[in-house]
Amino acid sequence: MVTHASPVSETEDLFESSLFDNENYELKPFSFGSHTLRLLCSESATTDHDLTGQILWPAANLLATYVAAHPSILSRCSCALELGAGLGLVGLLAAQSCPVVLTDHSDVVLRVLSRNVQLNQAQYDIRCLKLEWNSQSDTTAALAASPDKQGYDTILGADVCYSLSALPALFGVAARLLHGGPGCRFLLGYVSRAYSIDRQLIVEAQAAGFAIKEEIGTRQQVGGSLEGVIYSLTFANT
Repeated sequence: MVTHASPVSETEDLFESSLFDNENYELKPFSFGSHTLRLLCSESATTDHDLTGQILWPAANLLATYVAAHPSILSRCSCALELGAGLGLVGLLAAQSCPVVLTDHSDVVLRVLSRNVQLNQAQYDIRCLKLEWNSQSDTTAALAASPDKQGYDTILGADVCYSLSALPALFGVAARLLHGGPGCRFLLGYVSRAYSIDRQLIVEAQAAGFAIKEEIGTRQQVGGSLEGVIYSLTFANT
C-alpha cells in the first residue's frame, strides 16, 4: 500500500535541510532504453533550498522513463523546454528527439547543468537559460529562444511542485511559454508529498487555463513509499 505524507502548511518546507550539503559531484550513468546518460550529481545539495537541483529527484526518473517509452511524444516537436531542469536528466533525454531549452533559476545549478550537457552527446541542439518563474525579463528571453518566438510545443517539468506558494508561478510561466497550437502540452512529473499540494495543483493549473489529466498507467510507487504520476496539461480552449 502506498503511504502518503501527512498534510503540510503552505509555509512548511517539503525537503529536510539534512539533504543539502555541498557542491561535490559524482559522475553517474542513467540508462533508458537504448540511451545512457552520464550526469554529475550530488547525493545532497547545499543548505540553501534554492539548490535542490543538484540532486536527482524521483519524478525526474519517472518522467524520463515515460519520455523514453513514448518517443512519439517528441517526434514532431520543433523545440521543448524544461522548467526547473536541475541536472538535466529529462531534457537531455528529450534532446535525442528534438531541440531542447533547459532552464533553472540558480546559477550554481546552471553550472552543473551546463557541464552535464557537455558530457552527453545529443541528436539535437541544447541551450541552457536562467529562468525565474516570476521574472518578466527571464520569461521574455525564454520565449524569444523558441523557434517562432511564440512558445514551445512541449514543456517538461519534474518535481517542480515543491510548495503551495510556487504553484501559481509555475503554471503561470508554463502558460506563457507553451505554444497554443494543437498537440502542444506540458508534461509534469509529480510526486505526492502533501495532500494540500495534491489538491491545489489541479486548482492552480485550471486557473492558469489548463485542462489537466493523468496519463494512464503512470501512477506508481517511487522513492520508497511515495507515489508518483505523470500529468498532461493542455490549454482548455484547444
